[in-house]
Amino acid sequence: GGGSGGYAIAKFTAAQIGASKAVTIGAGGAGATVDSNNGVTGGTTSVGALISANGGGGGQFGTAGQSSFGDGGDGGGAGSGGDFKSPGSQGASGIGLLTSEIGGAGVFGTVTGGYGASGPFGGGVNGNPAAGSTSTNPGQSGNGFGSGGSGGATWNAATAAGGNGSDGVVIITEFIIA
Repeated sequence: GGGSGGYAIAKFTAAQIGASKAVTIGAGGAGATVDSNNGVTGGTTSVGALISANGGGGGQFGTAGQSSFGDGGDGGGAGSGGDFKSPGSQGASGIGLLTSEIGGAGVFGTVTGGYGASGPFGGGVNGNPAAGSTSTNPGQSGNGFGSGGSGGATWNAATAAGGNGSDGVVIITEFIIA
């Protein structure tokens, strides 16, 4: 699963802001596709050079044909500026269960893509399971601002795409003191 983005909050005066500042919304990182190995790190969200928060890391690909699962993506760094900053949370690794039929007639199992980390606005998502003799199940995209997408899962089949992370957000509240 992908990591969630960092979080930053601040109070600025009108003099610090000036006439205007560019607002950049970091795009959610793309989940791994069937043609790539790892998810992509999300973009940085910022208001000019005053404050920023970094996007979360993409989940890592698990090695096919072996009992290894990719690590969850790192949480985004806290960024710069602001009065309070917090890094994002790490996404979870996938999990699996392997069983064999008595007499060795067959091996069956279930694998589940890693959980996509929740951001400060929620939105983390569970990985979908893939089970049986041959199946795939793609990951889900993050639901809340700055949250990670879940990992895809495959069992004896082609690779499954991971879910995309969700975009960042900037919330500006203006106070006028009379």
